[in-house]
Amino acid sequence: MDTHDRSKFGSALVNCLVLLSAGAAAIHFAVIGDHFDEYWAYGIFFAVGAWLQILWAIVLGASVSRWLLLAGMLGNAIIVAIWVVSRTSGLPVGPHAGTPETAEFIDILATSFELLIVVGSVVLVRGSAERLRFGTRGATVTTVASALIVVTLTTAAIAKVSVPHEESDVFHETPQHHTPQR
Repeated sequence: MDTHDRSKFGSALVNCLVLLSAGAAAIHFAVIGDHFDEYWAYGIFFAVGAWLQILWAIVLGASVSRWLLLAGMLGNAIIVAIWVVSRTSGLPVGPHAGTPETAEFIDILATSFELLIVVGSVVLVRGSAERLRFGTRGATVTTVASALIVVTLTTAAIAKVSVPHEESDVFHETPQHHTPQR
């Protein structure tokens, strides 16, 4: 798929996918340390996932191709599947193997971003975006609105993770260890 052949809707959709992937990556970067504290393999999974998501966003923003969309679709679908298993039956490895985790805002948000990446990639791979009429103004409004939504929600999710717990005095005690679910 050549970037010059994309419709305005397709261009806006690519911009949205870039933003969603950057948002998911930011969330994963924010919780890497906590996951390393819980289990080394969890930390590595989050670090690799975050880097792949941010690199995918950068490459997609520069040049769209079918293989790149398929890679992003597959990678994010795998992350979503692992999240579903972790919330339903529990992961088969780690300190709490077989114990389902509680879903929290931050991980629901990242998973929502990843699901939207999968859906948006399917639309672009199938060429469905090319059939939709969308003017320059619509593409610009869609991109700006998406940026505001992704940035606001991602910032809120990350800020919630970094807030010290109420039971600790930030200046005199070390906060109780909290492991975010995402």
